[in-house]
Amino acid sequence: MIVFLRSPLLALVVLCCACDRLPSPPVELARHPAVHVADVGTANSDVLQHLRVGDVLRVHLRASPASGDRWTFASPLPSVLCMESDPGAVPFDDARQGAMQTWTFRAERRGHARLRFVRRRPFASSPESDLDYEFFVAIQ
Repeated sequence: MIVFLRSPLLALVVLCCACDRLPSPPVELARHPAVHVADVGTANSDVLQHLRVGDVLRVHLRASPASGDRWTFASPLPSVLCMESDPGAVPFDDARQGAMQTWTFRAERRGHARLRFVRRRPFASSPESDLDYEFFVAIQ
């Protein structure tokens, strides 16, 4: 095997085949202009998002650390998407503005997906959510 790896082309082929089985490292999106990033929020939850395999979808939802309002991902993870980041509420510079929770998904294969998020209030009289949003994705 070592004799074959002396050939740069063969070494590259072996490396490419091995990379398929390894988890991919986080991608710095700014350095990869071919990767399309779709940023969505409550204003465009009813718009079908069109992605290609490899593209990124970021869902931004405003939470409130003061009241305890937090969003949760309430649907099963679709097989066509990979969740790359699950949010921690990161406060803005001005605490009165609240905090933004951001989920990042990568399109893994062709198909359709539905993402449902619900807002939970810890001090509400009912355990049910008081608000929910759905995002629909088509991957080509």
